[in-house]
Amino acid sequence: MTFLQKLESLYGGLIRLLTAVLTLALLAVAATTLVNWQRATATEPEAKAAATQVAPTISGDDLVKRVIASQGGKPDNGISADDPNRAAYERMSKAIDAFARKHEVSKEDADVDSVLSTIHDNVNYFDADAMKAAYANGLADALERTLTDAKVEALLNPPAAKKDDAWSSDEDVTPMGIVNDAVSQYDAAFTKQANRDDSDATGAVAHKEKQDAAWRSLLRAGGPLLLLILVLQLLTFGRIEQNTRTLTGQSKQAN
Repeated sequence: MTFLQKLESLYGGLIRLLTAVLTLALLAVAATTLVNWQRATATEPEAKAAATQVAPTISGDDLVKRVIASQGGKPDNGISADDPNRAAYERMSKAIDAFARKHEVSKEDADVDSVLSTIHDNVNYFDADAMKAAYANGLADALERTLTDAKVEALLNPPAAKKDDAWSSDEDVTPMGIVNDAVSQYDAAFTKQANRDDSDATGAVAHKEKQDAAWRSLLRAGGPLLLLILVLQLLTFGRIEQNTRTLTGQSKQAN
């Protein structure tokens, strides 16, 4: 066998080895692609939250408070001793009470519990604990600043010229009117911003869902196409190996 024949035989063996390696690699890629394609196009299962019912607990302090409020004809503010936002409610109560005492409002007229009950209902409008905490703590900060602001104090002590103004309103500004207005204004602003944020978040989620649906559609179409290309490539490699083996056999027979 001449050197040229040996080189030709070596070249044919190298091609067959390379074809076998590429064939195995393509088979591995095809298997991996098939598995990933199935995962990518699978329908997401609905999350099923485990329903764990926790027995309610009512503290003795809460019960005493409710009985006293009920028997005394006073409204219960609904704030329990273990409320996570109780510290914020206490700050609000102190701010309102201090403002009322400063302007000589009696406890009966101030009715702080009634104001706190309204605030508690406003807080419970939100489902998420984080939003409840943000509302309660934000309102506590707002009341502490608002009820000690000099411009708010000026509303209760208007200049003499304004008192004598014929066009001025006969509806006197009252301390508790300011408190209720502050709570109402805060609730309106907070709720409006929260609803706008929820709308933006909903839009972002919808956009993400559309993107995911588009990718799944591409994967459903592209996965089988890629597998078809890999199969055709495997057939091509097999044909190359067969032709190489035939040429090598013919070369040996010729010699």
